[in-house]
Amino acid sequence: MVLGKVKTLAVCFDYLNDNNVPVYSGGDSVSGRVIIEVTGEVRVKTLNITARGVAKVRWTESRNAGANTAYTQNYTEEVEYLNHSDTLIGEERDEDSPEEALTVLNTGLHEFAFSFLLPQMPLATSFEGKHGSVRYWVRAELYRPWLLPFKVKKEFTVFEHIDINTPLLLVRTVEYTHRYTHTHKYTNTHACTHISHTHMLTVFVTFLCIGPSSWH
Repeated sequence: MVLGKVKTLAVCFDYLNDNNVPVYSGGDSVSGRVIIEVTGEVRVKTLNITARGVAKVRWTESRNAGANTAYTQNYTEEVEYLNHSDTLIGEERDEDSPEEALTVLNTGLHEFAFSFLLPQMPLATSFEGKHGSVRYWVRAELYRPWLLPFKVKKEFTVFEHIDINTPLLLVRTVEYTHRYTHTHKYTNTHACTHISHTHMLTVFVTFLCIGPSSWH
């Protein structure tokens, strides 16, 4: 028997606005479909989706440690806002069953709906910058017997409205001291607070926007 082939694996969102752009806020329901196009018969073990939301920050600083001695310190941190998974085809294997159940997809298009709720809290707005990012995405993974998994990922946007009169956002100057007793001061209109390097992500948006080169 000639096995069929997967021509297309795609993730599509059900849009919430007139611009056909998937934009959401904390507490919203995210829904969509995983579309699979096949030719012939394709045997499938499982079709899984994973939704993630992660903020990352990273930068380097050069320091002098004495006469003719210099080194570079790397800083990285991340915060997870979303981690959801679901199985659209298949189910967990029964250890008492010698055979693994398979689903057969025939020639044509097949759609599998999914939905999940974003956490009921203010989320970090999607962001791309020189020193970090905030990204949200859905990944679909198709598993077939004796073949490598077929994977696809599609990002969506989270946008949170902010009350600019919040006291934290009115603070202009922050001073912090890291473990090497080196002190930085900088002024900026973004939200600031007293922090150490190990807790940088709690207010990471400030640093993503201005970068360490602006610290004096």
